[in-house]
Amino acid sequence: SGLYRWSGLFDLAKEAGFVENVSKGWWTTVDPETGEVADKKLRESEIKSDDAFFESLIANPKFNEFVENKFLLGTPVQETFEDDEDDE
Repeated sequence: SGLYRWSGLFDLAKEAGFVENVSKGWWTTVDPETGEVADKKLRESEIKSDDAFFESLIANPKFNEFVENKFLLGTPVQETFEDDEDDE
C-alpha cells in the first residue's frame, strides 16, 4: 500500500477534533469551532487520500495551533557553572 502523502496527519486531525468516528469503519469531518459534523460518511482511506481536506487542514490556524502546542518543547532553564560561580 505504500506511504500516504499526508501520513500522520489523519491521527493529528482525529486528536484535534477535525475528524470523528461516527460508526464502525466510518468517519466524518468536523468543524471544531462550531462542532458542526458533516453529513457525509467516509472511509478512513477516502479521507487519507483527500488532498483538499488536508490542504485546508494545514491552512487552518486552529489546527496549526494544536500541532504547535502538541510538539513545541518549552525552553528549559539551564544553569551554567559561571552562574554558580557568580553566586559565591
